Amino acid sequence: MNKKELSEIRKNFSESSGFFTLSRVLTAYVDPEKNVLYKENKNYSLIPENEGTVMFETLRKVLGGSLGKHLVEYTFPERAYEDDSIHDSLALALWARLKDTEGEYAHAVDPLLHKIVSEYDCSGAYAIIIGYCTYSITSCRDENDEDFGDREGEYNFIVTALCPACTGDDGLIFDRNNASIIKKSNTDLLISKTPADGFLYPVFSNRQPDPYSVLVYNKTPKKPNVSMVEDVLDCDFAMTCQSEKAAFGKILSAVLGDDLSYALITQVNGELSKIAANYEGSTELPKIDADKLESILSDVGVDAKRLKALPDIFNDAVNGAEGLTASNLVENKVVIKALGATVNVAGYNMDNVRIGVRDGRKCLVIDLDNPNVTVNDIDVRF
Repeated sequence: MNKKELSEIRKNFSESSGFFTLSRVLTAYVDPEKNVLYKENKNYSLIPENEGTVMFETLRKVLGGSLGKHLVEYTFPERAYEDDSIHDSLALALWARLKDTEGEYAHAVDPLLHKIVSEYDCSGAYAIIIGYCTYSITSCRDENDEDFGDREGEYNFIVTALCPACTGDDGLIFDRNNASIIKKSNTDLLISKTPADGFLYPVFSNRQPDPYSVLVYNKTPKKPNVSMVEDVLDCDFAMTCQSEKAAFGKILSAVLGDDLSYALITQVNGELSKIAANYEGSTELPKIDADKLESILSDVGVDAKRLKALPDIFNDAVNGAEGLTASNLVENKVVIKALGATVNVAGYNMDNVRIGVRDGRKCLVIDLDNPNVTVNDIDVRF
């Protein structure tokens, strides 16, 4: 599922879109001991408007964020197709259109719900919201085209949001009855409108459903919930944007050793920025593999002898991944830390900072073309 396809679904995931329908919603509440205290499954049209609107927006947020960071696509491994697997549970729920009433659809959603409840790692209580959606695929998406609105088929999918619940903060309130300020504890569990985790199945690829892949959402890419991927969906967890940066740093350190300098780091960052910019309008995310990185380092002047070990070092660092996402490696600023001091340098000022030796001492030098300097927000003069 590329950026263009994701954008198409996002755009139409709206109650005002004539090509999209949220037809059914399952909600459940799970306590910290993994007990399902509440479950309801009904047509979306029968849900009170004030509740339905919140559910709709919560489900929509599962498609929020950036591909490669908040949203990562996973292909199911072979083990996921075994009997009673997560793939079977997803396929069954999709086939039943999320219905679980008596007859042929009886308990069709139970295996999926059981898998989530038993395997999802959450320290507290949380709510599960699952929606069954239909997007009418059109042959033309340009409203100015005479064929706009012609239907090619349907993309049916389920989107799942896992939302933590908490009691909120205790605080002071104004009591109108007694005309006084009093302390009140909120004992009602508030379900977050923003999911912590979620997923969409099947993905929308080549303008049709791809039942072999799932799109996983994570609210905090820096602290991903690995159990969502490995335990619930039975997929092999991929590198996060943070782990990609860490791996990239290890690669540069191992390959360049003592030759790794401030100037070299900023030059490499500049080359990565160019690559990411060239793909800005593309539907695909540019990847940096060993060959591409070798080309970048060669272009910025790294000696060929240093680069001989790069392929092996790269493969060990990425642990079998196809490559590193260029946009995840680009830094918009340089952060320099030394002797308890931290200096943040905006990208456009990188060339104004140098690390070197001055009067026999190792120094960080900042060229001040504009002599306006503040210390603790107070202007100082030279």
